Amino acid sequence: TVFIDASTTCAALATALAASSVRSLTLVTNSPAIAAEFDHEGIHLIVAPGEVDQNLRMIGGRWTVEFLSGLNFATSFISAIGITPEAGLSTAQRNIADVLRGVRGCSAQTVALVDSSKYGVQSLMPVLGVDELDVLIVDGDLPDERRAALRDAGARLEIAGEGAIRTG
Repeated sequence: TVFIDASTTCAALATALAASSVRSLTLVTNSPAIAAEFDHEGIHLIVAPGEVDQNLRMIGGRWTVEFLSGLNFATSFISAIGITPEAGLSTAQRNIADVLRGVRGCSAQTVALVDSSKYGVQSLMPVLGVDELDVLIVDGDLPDERRAALRDAGARLEIAGEGAIRTG
């Protein structure tokens, strides 16, 4: 069982999963876009209940956090607006931060998918420190000195396309 958040980066993962030959997987999401577009007969899709934020294209709020807290995930895939070695992942919205923190609490493994352009961005709400993530995956455009800074801060850094992540 995996969780995929409502970010555009994680939506790309959902698209790849929908095109894969994966069987016997349960996918939980708080993304109306993923729910509307996902089509794969071997994957059982569950959509978290809650309040739909039309601007963010996500389902969040107290109902969502409570629902997710009652589940167990092998792996959760999350993202954020920004990442720094010092502050970790951050976002501008409280309801996003609450969902992401909540899902980490019921996941055996938390994987952050972060575009390299988000490096150095620190937004209003801290989500998780880089050392609280099981894996941080970034694209290959992240310069070596920034990779080193994240690793020095405790991140288990993987570069997309250079390794495989097990999902349970």
